Amino acid sequence: MKRLVFTLTWVVLITVAFAFAAENSSLQATKPERVKAATTKAAYSKEIKLKATGKVMEVSETNLKIERNVKGKDGAPEIMEFVLEKPKKVEIGDKVNVTYIKKEGQDVALRVAKVTTIKKSTTKAEKPTDAKQAPAGPASK
Repeated sequence: MKRLVFTLTWVVLITVAFAFAAENSSLQATKPERVKAATTKAAYSKEIKLKATGKVMEVSETNLKIERNVKGKDGAPEIMEFVLEKPKKVEIGDKVNVTYIKKEGQDVALRVAKVTTIKKSTTKAEKPTDAKQAPAGPASK
């Protein structure tokens, strides 16, 4: 008798679980799909800021030319030219980060910043390894 009640209880629980699963999947099938908003001119008017890091090759009041290494191009450096809105205080050979946008087919530099490198100290406090201490214990006679 106990075995029959136990078996019927499990059959009912499994049936209810399958009923809930079927109900949830049918609800998901009837939900309307989200439609992406139509692209408008306003969506494209936002300017995307891009970044490049490289070594300054040429600099003038209106132009900046950097050389940067691009992964996957056989190690060949890429030369990028930027139009400067304001003269920048950089020199040839400086490593710089350039934040720029594409405007009318040209790369316009918004921000030019020198890269500062922080050198880690190479000297570490060395522990004396020559003087090994004997383990503490009773002294032998």
